[in-house]
Amino acid sequence: MHSPATGYRYDGLYRVADHWSKLGKSGFRVWQFRLVRISDQESTPYVPQENAPGGRQTPKVAQGVTTRVIRDTKVSVFIKKLYENACQVCGTRLEIPGGSVSEGAHIRALGRPHLGPDTVDNILCLCPNHHTLFDQGGIYVSDDLKVHDHHGAVIEVLTKHARHPIDLAHLKAHRERWGY
Repeated sequence: MHSPATGYRYDGLYRVADHWSKLGKSGFRVWQFRLVRISDQESTPYVPQENAPGGRQTPKVAQGVTTRVIRDTKVSVFIKKLYENACQVCGTRLEIPGGSVSEGAHIRALGRPHLGPDTVDNILCLCPNHHTLFDQGGIYVSDDLKVHDHHGAVIEVLTKHARHPIDLAHLKAHRERWGY
């Protein structure tokens, strides 16, 4: 079987019957597979393991008291303006009606036990994806401002504006928090 000149072609379901590797013409190891077509009788339709929760047509409302760190929004706004809402990792600017948006991400978290400061040297301007990855340890920044994925591979170099000091102690604390 060969691929069509353009587009895609669906040829059914297959299973890997055998696999092996050999050195290719360029010296790289190439993995090869022998595929065996699965008959219609062998294949089974996808059935989710569990049913989706029903949810609520009218969600409940509850009042409560919470204690939280109060951020100074001027600090985050300053950093986001400095980068014109472009992510320091990927450069993405999310455009919405009336402008663009980004997120101010604290390098060393503000809450306990981290107790990071709410200062410009502890904030990055990130898109929501990179903010989530940074906060969850999916990416980290080395002292030379290279951005690494959680396997240690360099994926980008952090954009840094001349007017944006970044405290390397906060980057170190973030790496230590996630075991890098």
